Amino acid sequence: MLEPMIEVRDCEGNVVAPRPVVNWNSNMTSSNVREMEYLKHKKKAVAWIVNKCETKNERMTNAKRLQRLFRANALDFDMYGCGNLVCPKEGCLNALKRDYYFCYAPEDSDGNDYVTSEIVTGYNSYAVPIVKGGAD
Repeated sequence: MLEPMIEVRDCEGNVVAPRPVVNWNSNMTSSNVREMEYLKHKKKAVAWIVNKCETKNERMTNAKRLQRLFRANALDFDMYGCGNLVCPKEGCLNALKRDYYFCYAPEDSDGNDYVTSEIVTGYNSYAVPIVKGGAD
């Protein structure tokens, strides 16, 4: 059995996920002031930082469809790379951390039980990753 690339642990160090059934604690509160400061200043909905333009699945087509839907509802869905927006001077990751609530993180192929490492980019940027792929 392969070791998971990402594990979610509770405050005592116990593995919460991945597991076949995950029981999330719905009574959690955040006491991290720094994280709350990042969240207070965000103003945009979604960013996708993409560097692999041609893939075997239809992730770019799906992203453009989502982008149209978001914009029709006055929400941002900014795509950086692949002929779309150019990263700002301070870099895409800094912009993600500063401006966006969500990070789009689709797989570049539809493999079973694989999750892109891009979800960590979202977590490290205080942005919730939106993942589309073959993992269950």
